[in-house]
Amino acid sequence: MPTKQKKRDFLIAIVFLQLMVYFTVFFDIPIARQLLGFFYFTFLPGFVILKLLKLDEFGWAETVLFSVGLGFAFMELAGLLINEFGF
Repeated sequence: MPTKQKKRDFLIAIVFLQLMVYFTVFFDIPIARQLLGFFYFTFLPGFVILKLLKLDEFGWAETVLFSVGLGFAFMELAGLLINEFGF
């Protein structure tokens, strides 16, 4: 698969997941909102960071573990910055 096709498919998957999270929050679907929100805020930021840094040589397990770890680190750092700057 060409690189442009992979990037486009990745972007479409992220936008689709974002829309799913938005609609589950908007329509107040309890279990789906919690599961999708947990997945979205723990896995996706770290996975995007891995893709931006072009770290694609890891196996499946390493990618999942690094994505979750980077996702937690990113969310904690974002919370710290928001708290410190008073937004």
